[in-house]
Amino acid sequence: MTETRPRHKAVTRREALAGRAEADEPRPVRPLLSLIVPTRNEAGNIEELLGRVEAATAGIATEIIFVDDSTDDTPNVIREVSPRCASPVAVIHRPPQDRDGLGGAVTRGMRAARGEWICVMDSDLQHPPELVRKLLARAEGDECDIVVASRYIEGGSASGLGSPLRKAISIASAWLSRGLFSERLWAVSDPCAGFFLVRRSLLTGVELKPVGFKILLEVLMRTPWRRVEEVPYAFEGRAGGESKATMAQGRAFLRHLAKLWFEVPGAGRVWKFALVGASGVAVNLGVLWALAIELEWSRWPAWAVALESSILWNFLLNRTFTWADRGAVEGVATHRLALARDFASYHAVAATAMAANASVFALMSILADAHVLVAGGVAVLAGMLINFVGADRFVFKLVPIVERRGDADVALEEAAE
Repeated sequence: MTETRPRHKAVTRREALAGRAEADEPRPVRPLLSLIVPTRNEAGNIEELLGRVEAATAGIATEIIFVDDSTDDTPNVIREVSPRCASPVAVIHRPPQDRDGLGGAVTRGMRAARGEWICVMDSDLQHPPELVRKLLARAEGDECDIVVASRYIEGGSASGLGSPLRKAISIASAWLSRGLFSERLWAVSDPCAGFFLVRRSLLTGVELKPVGFKILLEVLMRTPWRRVEEVPYAFEGRAGGESKATMAQGRAFLRHLAKLWFEVPGAGRVWKFALVGASGVAVNLGVLWALAIELEWSRWPAWAVALESSILWNFLLNRTFTWADRGAVEGVATHRLALARDFASYHAVAATAMAANASVFALMSILADAHVLVAGGVAVLAGMLINFVGADRFVFKLVPIVERRGDADVALEEAAE
């Protein structure tokens, strides 16, 4: 059930007679900011939270949306306190069968939001409402898509987490996310934060499918953001209620990472590339064994076929798995021609990587007198790096959305100039 208390505006007799407006259904004014607050048994915090939010957002057109999964009196407390607020307050109380965790609650609130910006914060007062204005100022001043309230940059603090174990788990979660999805998250110090601001238009057409409570991670991985900024803050101790962190939430976080890794094209590209490479080694050895041992081919023909088989295997898997988000360059006549062209390019990159492998091994062995395993390991890493960069830059290239420009595009550009 959703309850709203928007402000009423005067309606003329002419409008009423025309049926364009009614006194009890005013024409809504779009707010600048939608504040999404998920709640679960937080009745003791509501009055202070709304008072601080009202003070922090004074002069900003704001709507406050509570998405409530409580089993206590929280929704009734919100209804009692909200008439004192200048900003409209809505309560979405979800029945038990619709409760799918904090991430699902935030997603539900995002669908109801009307503001240009959506701010997500907890209701337990560990996220200071006074920071909302600063997040909004940074977003509009720097033209960002997302602004994260971070505990892990200079000026921030995670002291409110309490125990050393909770702090260690929080830091490990952030590093695991950044390491797994380094191509998108490495520059974000706190990708698992629960306090952030996002441009609402960024969510248009995007299906968010959070698992557990790391909704920011879902937003960062599934939306086409261009710029993310961070603002430091001190994560405060709980004002009341009980922590929702459990072992089940930890398991949900790991499931969430796995889901993003498999579902989001291009996510975790380096690790997908490494996994494909490891499978290619198995293919190489398997074909070599079948030809040289089982079929008794001579050594070098068997080696050549095994090598070519592993290159073809790696190419096909990388094309459909590692670089699944990259399309064929527009203008290639057929899919077969595109496939042949890409394979030829991949073959050239693989040959370059093998040459680099051999060169590094020789240099380290002869000039540096390195141990054979050290030389071999460095040589393998050098070959993998060249193979990855070459495939990323020259084989599975990122294609512009508009490959061909028509007369209309040129005319629009000339008019803009």
